[in-house]
Amino acid sequence: MIEFKALSCSSLAIDMVVMAQPVRAQSSADQADTQEEVHEPSAAHEIVVTARKRNETLISVPVAVTAFTGANLDQRGVSDLDAVAAITPALVVGEGGGTVQGGSISLRGISASDSNPFGDQAVSFNMDGVAIARASVRRMGEFDLAQIEVLKGPQALFFGKNSPGGVVTIRTNDPGPEFEAQLSGGYEFNAREYKIDGFVSTPLTQTLGLRVAGYYSNMDGWVTSQIPADADLQQNTKRVPQHEDWGVRGTLKFDNGDDFDATLKLTYGERSGDSSTANVQFVNCPTGSPQGGGVDDCTANDTVSVSDLGDGYAQYDPRWGDGTTFLDQQQLLGSLVMNYLVTPDVMLTSVTGVYDVSLDNIANYSASYTAGVLLPSYNVLDITEYSQELRVATDFGGPVDFTAGGYYQDTKVTNGSHTFLGAPSLGGIYPLEVSDYLLQQKGSAWSIFLQTIVRPIDTIELSFGARYSHEKKRLAFLESDPNGATPVSRDTGRVLVDTPVDRVSFDNLSPEVTLSWRPNSDLTLYGSYKEGFLSGGFNSGATDFATNLTYDPQLVKGFEAGIKAFVLGNQLRLGLTAYTYDITDLQVQVTVSGLVQRLTNAGSVRSKGVEFDFDFTPRAVPGLTLFGALAYGDGKYTDYQGNCYRGQNASSPVPCVEQVSRQTGAVILAQDLSGTELLRMTEWSGSLGFSLDTTIADSFAFGLTGDMLYSDGYITDATSSPGGRTDSYTMFNASVRVGTIDERYELALIGRNLTEEYCWTRTSDRPFTGTAPGVTPGVLGDSVSSVNRGREIMLRATVRF
Repeated sequence: MIEFKALSCSSLAIDMVVMAQPVRAQSSADQADTQEEVHEPSAAHEIVVTARKRNETLISVPVAVTAFTGANLDQRGVSDLDAVAAITPALVVGEGGGTVQGGSISLRGISASDSNPFGDQAVSFNMDGVAIARASVRRMGEFDLAQIEVLKGPQALFFGKNSPGGVVTIRTNDPGPEFEAQLSGGYEFNAREYKIDGFVSTPLTQTLGLRVAGYYSNMDGWVTSQIPADADLQQNTKRVPQHEDWGVRGTLKFDNGDDFDATLKLTYGERSGDSSTANVQFVNCPTGSPQGGGVDDCTANDTVSVSDLGDGYAQYDPRWGDGTTFLDQQQLLGSLVMNYLVTPDVMLTSVTGVYDVSLDNIANYSASYTAGVLLPSYNVLDITEYSQELRVATDFGGPVDFTAGGYYQDTKVTNGSHTFLGAPSLGGIYPLEVSDYLLQQKGSAWSIFLQTIVRPIDTIELSFGARYSHEKKRLAFLESDPNGATPVSRDTGRVLVDTPVDRVSFDNLSPEVTLSWRPNSDLTLYGSYKEGFLSGGFNSGATDFATNLTYDPQLVKGFEAGIKAFVLGNQLRLGLTAYTYDITDLQVQVTVSGLVQRLTNAGSVRSKGVEFDFDFTPRAVPGLTLFGALAYGDGKYTDYQGNCYRGQNASSPVPCVEQVSRQTGAVILAQDLSGTELLRMTEWSGSLGFSLDTTIADSFAFGLTGDMLYSDGYITDATSSPGGRTDSYTMFNASVRVGTIDERYELALIGRNLTEEYCWTRTSDRPFTGTAPGVTPGVLGDSVSSVNRGREIMLRATVRF
């Protein structure tokens, strides 16, 4: 193996690190400092992260990072990104209320609209070296994990575009030098979910290893239908969301033990089951019940009233079949990472990636079973991305080192929708065709970056650099049915549409400067200035395709400072971080024609906060770790002239009135949200927990974990509608494990969200409810959303070989 030394619903941003399994990759400075240490290093000293594309210890890297090892995630039964967010204050991940791309992702209150399938996320993922700015990876089960790192704040220098909020890096396990195998099976009682996962890892030769991992899940659902038995439209099952998931990953690793290694990973996953709207609920009804009729308790909980669609639509589009809603998705992720040690001090790295997604979805977007306001839609989404990165990093062991590289990406996204209003088979209701379109966006992007590290003395490091990015996007084709919003005609179909702008390009220069001071291996102080951006592009979903469908990049810049320290002889780790960032050309979603949402640029935002965290591993109690965090955040729109919500008028707390658009100069009906709170940002949040590993009578291994997470309520609707606010919540998780001393057999009982708190990350007005904006007196529209998973109790058995 090549040894390349490194050189020195969730809540808000908190840098929390939990107990990790020991791994080691010290910087040159660390090695010198360690020789003088007289106390034993703690487990947190051993955590290695790659926030700057180098192996650096968590205590030494001048970046706010939350890191989890695969062992810790396994102890808690965490197997997807939603569950990671539920134990990671700072990271907000949730279903998007029916959006086909996959959901909402936010970090420190910085997020992007998830309503545009062509759009990228402000918090991107880096999976086994491959950059992915799509929320679709939420529906790819995470399994056989080595480590997850949540990097907070802009990361453009090392990770490029689409990382103004941060990056979630996910690394899966590689083959080891010896044969290993594991098989786990579990049952979650509330959702009636069966789950099995495992791996086999073996060396094939002295230089080549193979690892094959996989999982399978079958779930009946944790939400029950409350549709009356005499209703014409029903859900095909009483429990939702039902789905069947499976995935497999193969890893081949070659290591000549000297100057070259290469790792090839291929992951394929499928999900089939209920539609993206199966768990869309009424979370607020201003009149006490759904305004379009029907029965619903209008509370975020474990009940829902979304129906299937009934037959009749197939006569207009044969893909609809009998009207049963569903979602089918296939994903493929491939990566090839090669490292070549050109000299003992210079490493050349190549990362080749491919990501492909295909999705079909038939959904009921009315959140109800009432035939007259039924809003069924057939959606298709295909994403193909190819990427190539080359970089070089030095480790001269002297006063100057650098990392430099280039990146290229080619993308193709195809999105289509066929949407109706009304049910054709009930009571003579004749459906209206709301839209029928198919669009394809193609893009290419390249960037180059350079970071230089200067150490004027052993304890001070100044790093500075920048990334220059250039991106082009174009609409390859756009087809739309001109029959939209009229009674359906079987003879009409989509035709090619010309748009005023079908090509756009963007350029960006994102600098970064960091000064850090490490007087010894137990203390790091740092301050940074960073910039980053979220890519622009085209809208998919707007009803008037004759308009300009483009939107510009979202820019972020600001400062961050932090202290990381070990005290009490390495028993107590402390962290303190402060940040302030300004965002311009904010990308927000607006409502078009009362039904369709599109992305546009509007105004600016300021996000600032202070975070404190700790973990304590007392030597007096071997195997025990205590951890906790507390954060204050303040996110405000500094200049935002936004759309009005349903029922808002001149008498509302924030008036909805005619005013001059600060973008176009035209007179528009709008609200001025300047000075109001930022979407998905809480004021106070905190966490507290423990982990204990010990033995029973020297015969059995025993483990116990417990933690709580508190979050203030926050706005989840881009229009700041009062019905879109989620209440404050406190969630508790716990697990208990008993196994043999040799760790071959283990039985675990895992509980998450034990207090059964329900919250959500994104809301929208249910169509055709409330009064139009500006009307007096006004009635708010009903708010609908997908809520988080309720209480989970899982019994799991594991055997290792």
